Amino acid sequence: LAGADGVIRTARVVGAGAAPLSYTLSDEMKAAFANPSVDAIVASDGLVGRLFASFKPLDIDGRRYFVVAAQAEDKAMAAVNAMGKAMLLLTLVVVAAIGVLTVFLGGRLTGPIQDMAGVMRRLADRELDVEVPHQNRKDEISDIAGAVQVFKENARRMQQMEIEQEEADKRAEEEKRKAMNDLAARFEQSVGNLVKTLVNHVAGVRDRAEEMGKATDEAKSQAALVAESS
Repeated sequence: LAGADGVIRTARVVGAGAAPLSYTLSDEMKAAFANPSVDAIVASDGLVGRLFASFKPLDIDGRRYFVVAAQAEDKAMAAVNAMGKAMLLLTLVVVAAIGVLTVFLGGRLTGPIQDMAGVMRRLADRELDVEVPHQNRKDEISDIAGAVQVFKENARRMQQMEIEQEEADKRAEEEKRKAMNDLAARFEQSVGNLVKTLVNHVAGVRDRAEEMGKATDEAKSQAALVAESS
C-alpha cells in the first residue's frame, strides 16, 4: 500500500530494507499514480532495479492510496527466458538432427522431417494444440517425434502454471482490496461511535448545568424569603 506521494504504508515484499513510511517509490511510479489512464508500468526501483508493477487506486477517508502489486523484472521474465532458451536449444538439436538425417538418408525422410520442422515452428509460436505426427514410426523419426511430444507437454504444463499464477494474483489482489475496504468501513464506524458518545456526554453535562442553575435560583429565592421574614 502506497500513498499518492509514493511513500509506502505497509511492509514491502519486493526488495529488503524498505520500511513503512520511510521508503519512497521512484518518480516514474509517482507519475503513473497521477495518470488515471495508467494502471501498470515497468519502472526503476532503488532496491531491485526494474519492476513490473500493477496498481489500483483506493480512497480511504478522503485520501487516495494505491494498492501496488510488483515483481522484479528478472524474476518475471525468468520463466519466459527459460522457455525461450529451451525452445532455442531444442530447435538447434532438431535442425542438427534434420541435417544429419537428410545427408545420410536422403529423400525418403525429407517429408517427415519437414513435418516435424513445421510442428516445431508452430510450437514456438505457442500453438500448443498442434498434433505431433510420425510417433508410431519404427525409425529415428519416431524418436524425434517423441522428443517433440515431450516438449509440447512441458510447454502445456508451463502455460497452465502461468494461467494459475495469474488467477492467484487476481484473487490476492481482490482479497487485498476487500481487506482495505473492510478496514475503512470499520474505521468509519469507530469514528461515528466516538462522535455519538461525545455528543451524548456534552448533552448530559448541559442538562446537569441547567439543573444546578435551577437549584441555585431556588436557593436564592428561599434566602430572600428568610431575610424578609426576619
